[in-house]
Amino acid sequence: MKTSTLDFHLAEQLKDPIFIEAWDILAPVYELIRLRIQEGISQKQLAKRAGVKKSTIRRFEDSTTEPELALLRKIAKALDAEVVITIKED
Repeated sequence: MKTSTLDFHLAEQLKDPIFIEAWDILAPVYELIRLRIQEGISQKQLAKRAGVKKSTIRRFEDSTTEPELALLRKIAKALDAEVVITIKED
C-alpha cells in the first residue's frame, strides 16, 4: 500500500513532543470528523442525530481546544461509535 503525503507528514510531526500533546487532545475530534465524512452526512444531519445545533457541530469541528467529554459522547453515539478513555502513566 502506498503511503500518502498526509500519512508521511503526520509521521514526521509525531516526532515533535509539542505536536504529540496537541494531537492527543484533538485526535478524537479528527476521528469523529472522519466518521461523519465517511458516512457522507452533513454537519446539519449530524447535529439533528446528536440533538444539538448545527453551530455546535461547526464549532466542535473547528475547535483548537480540548472538547467536552459530554459532547464527544453525543456525537460519537450519533455516528454509531463510542468514546473510550485510556489512562496511562507517564
